Order: sequence, then C-alpha cells, then structure tokens
Amino acid sequence: MKTKDTRRSGLKVVIVGGGSGTAVLADLLRPHGSIMATIQSTFDDGGHSGMLRKQYGIPAIGDLGKAILALVDEKLRDGELYKWLSYRHERDGRHFDNTVGRNEFLAMSILRRWAERGRRYPEALIEALDALRKELGVEPEVLPVSLDEAHIKAFPKCRPSTIKGQDTIDNKFRHEDILDIELDPVPPAQRPRLCERAREAILGCDALVFAPGTFWGSKMAPLRVEGFKEAVHKARKSGVLTALVINASRPSVWTGLEDPNACLERYSASLSTSSRNVVLDAAFCNSSMPSTAAAGLKWLEQKNEVPMRCVPSQFVREFITGPFVDWTENGPKHNELFAEELMGWVDRSR
Repeated sequence: MKTKDTRRSGLKVVIVGGGSGTAVLADLLRPHGSIMATIQSTFDDGGHSGMLRKQYGIPAIGDLGKAILALVDEKLRDGELYKWLSYRHERDGRHFDNTVGRNEFLAMSILRRWAERGRRYPEALIEALDALRKELGVEPEVLPVSLDEAHIKAFPKCRPSTIKGQDTIDNKFRHEDILDIELDPVPPAQRPRLCERAREAILGCDALVFAPGTFWGSKMAPLRVEGFKEAVHKARKSGVLTALVINASRPSVWTGLEDPNACLERYSASLSTSSRNVVLDAAFCNSSMPSTAAAGLKWLEQKNEVPMRCVPSQFVREFITGPFVDWTENGPKHNELFAEELMGWVDRSR
C-alpha cells in the first residue's frame, strides 16, 4: 500500500514555541517537507533539564532535543543513536521518553565546547544542536530563541510580590491569574536578545506558526526576547504569514482551558507596539474539548467531549476550527487532519 505523498514543494515554515508542543507540531509537519526551522525558549527551570541548568549553568535543552528527534526522517530511525535517544520506557502502565539520556548527551556536548573555547562562548549551544542534527540526518534548523540566560518572572493578580520560575508559573497558577511576565536576565544588566540565526529564519520563511503549549512559559516567553517582535514585524512586511495554535483541547488541574478570544487578544497585544498593531493571519482551534471530568490520567476511559464555542475575533483574520485532536494513551494530541488544514492554509495564503 502506497503512503500518501503530503510534501508541498517550496513551502518554508518556522515553528515557534517553548515546550514539547513544538516537537509535536514538528513531528506532524515533517512528512510535508516544509519545516525550515524550530525556534524555542530555553528559560525552563523544571524537570531534568532544569536540574542540569542549575548544576552546570547551561541553557534549558530538553525541548530542543525533543524537536531534533521529531524531525528525524522515518527512513533514518533505525540507527542506534536515534533508538537510544528516543527510547521510551514504561512505568505504572504509561510510557516515558528517555529524557535523561537525551539531555545528558546535549549537556556534555555543550560542556566540552566550553572547556575548549571558554565558558563565555554562547554559540556552544547551537554547535551542539547542529552536531546532533548532523548525526541524525536532520536538515531543518533547531534553534534557541536566545543565547542569553534568563528566568521567567510573573506578576500575579492577587500578590504584591512576583513569582519566579517557569515551572512554578505554568504548573501552580491558572494563566488568567497572571497579569504579565518578563524575562529576568542573568547577569541583570543584559536583557536576552534574539539569536541571530533565529532572526534569519523568521525573515526567510513563508509562515511563522506559534505552537501549542502552556500560555506563559511556551507562548509568551519567546515574545519577551529583545528583537523578537521587531523581526516578526519586518517579516510580516515582506509577506510572512502568522498563525497561532490554541490549546482549546487540553484541560489542566492548574491552568484550566484557554479562552480562544482571550488568548488571541493577549497574543496580538504582546506582538503589537505603540505604533503598530498586529492582527494574526490565522488561528487554529480544536472544535471540541474534553469534559472537566477528563482532566485526570484516564483519558481513554473518560473521553466524553463537549462542544468548543469558538467566536471569530478582531485579533485574527481567519479562525479555523475542526476535530484537530485525537485521544491517545498519554492524553490528547493534534492529528493529521490538523496538519493538512494548517499546510493547506499556508499553501492557499502565501
């Protein structure tokens, strides 16, 4: 049986995000042959990646490694290195990625370059990512949004003090309880700047797709990097499309469900400046979401869906909805229909 050829010749898509949603999107769009690059935040302080960040002072690398593996061609997934880095082990009936091995591999690659070139050599991260891409035969670039170190700081509605750390902000507060975030640079005087290769990717693509993920840590953090908004504005002037994927399908004990219009309003405002208002070209939203009873671990046993009410917004030109999420043993995941809709929209609109 022949596999359907979904490749769209000539399209160049850049995915922007801050978490595992970028890798999910990269894996979905890879068969279409259109991904030019992924650009991701490196400010996470949670999990094993956060532990390595505290221990060695390296950037948060976990999600960058996930994106590289997601971009490996199916024909190249028999290699020993790919199998080791992507190994999934089972615990309590659920499957987990080989996060520790993948993170340690990249961490040692960065530390070796620091030992050779000095700790003030920020390009060590990109060189380590490029080396791993080359070993795995990945052509699209996997890039950090910035080479400068910073932590995410949030301003909650109900507290006089700020909250620091992406893990705390994303997992212990509902996103509507946060007024705003900013990047707390290390050292304090140096505000995180947009990585030059990330800037080149933004300016050289056909479409910028902002990936699904937690609202503040994944969606908003990259927008707070100095030079990011300016690059997006310049790209839009030359005809680059912008699309946002909204998490209307993913309830959480802490963060609740995203209100599509509230999400679009905040995103548009964050990309806008005092002299230039940004209206996104498209937003993609799942047309149904799980009931609140399905917020636990037993997704397959409790997959009752309730209608998702999506109202067209003044902050986006085209609001596209559909059954874009499938249920899996590990929760909801965007499907091939979503990939077809997204790439079809880019093809029609460019």
